[in-house]
Amino acid sequence: GVPAVGQMWGSAAVLRLDRQDLHGPPLPGYARLMRRYGVDPAREPDLWLDPCPPSLALPAPVRRTPVRFAAAPERTAPARRDGESPGAVSRIRLAWDDADGPPEAVRAALRQVEAQGVQVVAGPGAAWPQLRPPEGCRAVVHQGGGAAVVAAAAAGVPQLVVAPRPEQQLNGARLALAGAGRLLTADTSAAHVLAALSELLERPSYTAAARGLRAEILALPGPEETVARLTNPDHPGRADPPPATPPPPATPPRPATPPAPSPYRGAAPC
Repeated sequence: GVPAVGQMWGSAAVLRLDRQDLHGPPLPGYARLMRRYGVDPAREPDLWLDPCPPSLALPAPVRRTPVRFAAAPERTAPARRDGESPGAVSRIRLAWDDADGPPEAVRAALRQVEAQGVQVVAGPGAAWPQLRPPEGCRAVVHQGGGAAVVAAAAAGVPQLVVAPRPEQQLNGARLALAGAGRLLTADTSAAHVLAALSELLERPSYTAAARGLRAEILALPGPEETVARLTNPDHPGRADPPPATPPPPATPPRPATPPAPSPYRGAAPC
């Protein structure tokens, strides 16, 4: 009888690995496993905490409440390229998670950008301190991971997503739809990367849309306020989750059958 609250962050929530479709029934094998222990496999959390900016969020028939993206305090200084002085103005931030770095098309395009006098600051893209765009940054180039998308959006900086995976492509598509970025797939060419970067740098509409995302994020309630609203019965903004549905009676296990194929549909871009 305890209400369940879910967090819309992480691969399990994005990929919906337990479902036959985005909002479809559970996979047969998953349903059998849950029923074996008396748990309703079709039950969703009574409420989802959603850190995605409203303009990037996908519509979904679930009850969710917005919460502002937050991260641990910065412990290390953002990475700087050799020869870059602390006061130098950086134009493009490259944040890449793979140890091998970005594909050659991205490298070649960035070399051409640097030859035109635009500075490129490169570094890892796994944590908030490294993702924070430097002063004067006018674009962020990354793979489309959720943390990179929201960190750059919180800074109000346009984004170029060069995405190798479906969920990263989904993030980039949402950014492009909001007018705050461009999406390219990982098999793109240097010419396409250069053209997309030039468009981000030259068209003010991308910066305006990115700043709109920043305003959305800043307007969302922070984690502390959200928790207080959910747990404090006297909090003025509290919204009680609906009563939890009791689980069905346990059923004996049945012989396993191969589950039906489950095409990826992507649940939430962040």
